[in-house]
Amino acid sequence: PCVFPFIYQGKSYSSCTEVDSLNHSWCATTSNYDKSPQWKYCAIKSLTYLYFWVPRPCVFPFIYQGKSYSSCIEIDSLNLPWCATTANYDKSPQWKYCDTKEYYNRGNSRGRSCVFPFKYKDSVFYSCINKEEKRGRFWCATTRNYDKDKRWSYCADTSKITV
Repeated sequence: PCVFPFIYQGKSYSSCTEVDSLNHSWCATTSNYDKSPQWKYCAIKSLTYLYFWVPRPCVFPFIYQGKSYSSCIEIDSLNLPWCATTANYDKSPQWKYCDTKEYYNRGNSRGRSCVFPFKYKDSVFYSCINKEEKRGRFWCATTRNYDKDKRWSYCADTSKITV
């Protein structure tokens, strides 16, 4: 459970905070995070967020604080990798935590990286898609032409995507 008050970066907190966490409230589970960095997320105040959340893929490269990134980053996030789901986080601050699992046994390409752009049903795609994926998970072709080769993999957010 949360411990209040707790110390973080020399400052005392008596409730959950969003400092350094990209708008997700968190708290320390020790009285002094600086000496014993243990923490957890606080309860979400509104469940509306959970019901209307639509999964989006990471967009690479993306702009954050005026700098371009081509993979997930841990800046301002308590060392949890995240990415923007828009091309420019500074202008449109939408993001998600990155999925760090490898998808070696998912799809039919034994963990091969995405290839962009790729052709699918006579359209060209420059990022992962979730078309016709029953659970809404994002996937990509692992060759330039899915229509011809039928090779695919689920998208691992930590993969560097080059357009």
